[in-house]
Amino acid sequence: MKIRIEIEGKNAGSIYYRGPDAADEASKYLNSIEADELQISLSRENGTKAFAEFEGEFCGQSAIKFITSASENKTVLQDTSFQIL
Repeated sequence: MKIRIEIEGKNAGSIYYRGPDAADEASKYLNSIEADELQISLSRENGTKAFAEFEGEFCGQSAIKFITSASENKTVLQDTSFQIL
């Protein structure tokens, strides 16, 4: 997984994480800083990409939830069977 975090406010800047521990490392970092606005870009190995912007009092907590949710290894099962009547 690749994660890019753009930060506005007290700790303004960009930070990148890559690899299997990227979500954990990004979450730890976000817990350690204050930010007015955050932009998160995620890319998973399967090509899935996600982007979100957070602003306000709880933007760090919301960003962590977004990262955690996107990094979970979920398998989507499709039912391709059908019946013709």
